[in-house]
Amino acid sequence: MKKILLFVVIVIVSFSSYSQSYSHIKELETKAKEGDAQALYELGNFCYEEDILSKAFKYYKKAAKLGNVDAMAQLARIYFEEYYIKPNYRKALKWYRKAAEGGNTEAMIMLGSIYTTGLIVEQDTVEGLKWYRKALELGEVGVNRFLASFYENGMFLKRDTSLAIKLYIKAAEQEDEKSQLRLGDYYKKGILVEKDHDKAVYWYKKASENKFIFQNSYSRSQIEELKRKAGEGDASAMYELGNLYSDYWYTMCEGFKLYKKAAELGNESAKQRMYDFFHKYKQCSSCMLKDDELFNWYRDAAELGNSDAMMALGYIYMYRDDVVERDTTESLKWYRKAVELGNTEAMVKLGEIYDYGFLLKGDSLEAIRLYFQAAECGNADAQYRLGNYYMKGIIVEKNYAEAIKWYKIAAENGHGFTAERLFRLYSEGVYVEQSDSEAFKWLKKSVENGRFSYELLGDYYYQGNGVEKNYAEAMKCYKEDLKNHKDPNVMYKLGIMYMNGEGVEVDYNEALKWFNEALEIFSINVMYDDDYIFIYDDNYKTKVKMTKKKIKELKKKMKE
Repeated sequence: MKKILLFVVIVIVSFSSYSQSYSHIKELETKAKEGDAQALYELGNFCYEEDILSKAFKYYKKAAKLGNVDAMAQLARIYFEEYYIKPNYRKALKWYRKAAEGGNTEAMIMLGSIYTTGLIVEQDTVEGLKWYRKALELGEVGVNRFLASFYENGMFLKRDTSLAIKLYIKAAEQEDEKSQLRLGDYYKKGILVEKDHDKAVYWYKKASENKFIFQNSYSRSQIEELKRKAGEGDASAMYELGNLYSDYWYTMCEGFKLYKKAAELGNESAKQRMYDFFHKYKQCSSCMLKDDELFNWYRDAAELGNSDAMMALGYIYMYRDDVVERDTTESLKWYRKAVELGNTEAMVKLGEIYDYGFLLKGDSLEAIRLYFQAAECGNADAQYRLGNYYMKGIIVEKNYAEAIKWYKIAAENGHGFTAERLFRLYSEGVYVEQSDSEAFKWLKKSVENGRFSYELLGDYYYQGNGVEKNYAEAMKCYKEDLKNHKDPNVMYKLGIMYMNGEGVEVDYNEALKWFNEALEIFSINVMYDDDYIFIYDDNYKTKVKMTKKKIKELKKKMKE
């Protein structure tokens, strides 16, 4: 039955990133039944990619026992770090060693790391460096980066910065993207080497090309051909190269320069791309575009009709006298042009200028008109401002109902802070009638916009506060919360749910797993009597009734 279920799952997810066709999976299953280690390993990879982790583990284990070294490395990785099985460092070390001895360079690097850091064994720098060098001998170019880092920091090896740079360069020349990025940073900032703008850009571009090749179906020869054509004035090639460089902050300026050249040659796609990516101009200074060059880019884009560029020019003329002589008239001109083109951010900014009266004579009516204009065009910040003004009676007459109306509109448009404010107002009954259901609604919206943790939302589901009690949703929220940070309180709550069978079948092993994870961070006390187990800390106290047999089992497991 389990095999049938797996087969069904495989068919359902056949569109997945692993890109296995129905016929190929069926072929792998047939070979796996015959004891084909490679087929078992590939099925393990498929299940791992699709998050069918227990099945992946079984396939890797079978393949590893049949001698597949790549499966050994994956099996070791699961024993070492995966969350669905209790870590077993003894077995992890065993399989990493077997894989490394079989020639798997990833396992060699892991052994190097384990022994040099003393992570799960007694520290042995000699043994660790031995495995790093073995991986290097087999062509694992990234090892040069590890060794360079050791020499740079005097960690495990005597500090030697000149040798460190040589090793970084060697790894970078072997197309190690991380080493290329590091060299770009070092030449940009003058770390270990003298500052060199050209070399920094060179290595950043190499890193971009490597990443582009990895993520797209380009070869290095195709990129070289694009460069040749672009050098000969081919606008389409310039546009393609612009795509290559513009997605990565460290070569963004190069990308926009290529778009600009292509646009000047009449390439419509490049012109549109310049508009689409305008906000990235703001980051050009981080990849060494000078302020006066940046200003010229803004002006070019503004004159081509880009309202975001107009906004930027307005800001520069107002605040950046280090770039251009301050000119409030010019600043207001560009803000107004952006407003005429419907730019809601410009409406809000110009509204502020009238509101605060620091460039123009204060004009509250003009300010509120601009805020209303932006709010009606969907600008959530303007909607939030209107809510505040009605709440406090600023410019307009105080009106709580109108304030709440605008808060709700802003929150629906994704303004997370406003959703948080509505949650607090409804949960406490301030300015509105207290309502748990409304509080829950805005809490959920606030969580979705990153203002609150999923733990609080899980508590609402768990307690049935403002929403029907739903243990399954509570558990989902708690697990989502743990993706962002390891919170022992949340782990504790999950342990209780598995112990009580709340939203899931009773599972003492899973309960113990979460309690143990929490114990690594803070202390939980456990007491027993004949019929109950008490688990508590300073914040929680829970009494769970269990049979004597289960208490005995749990005691035994916790001792282990």
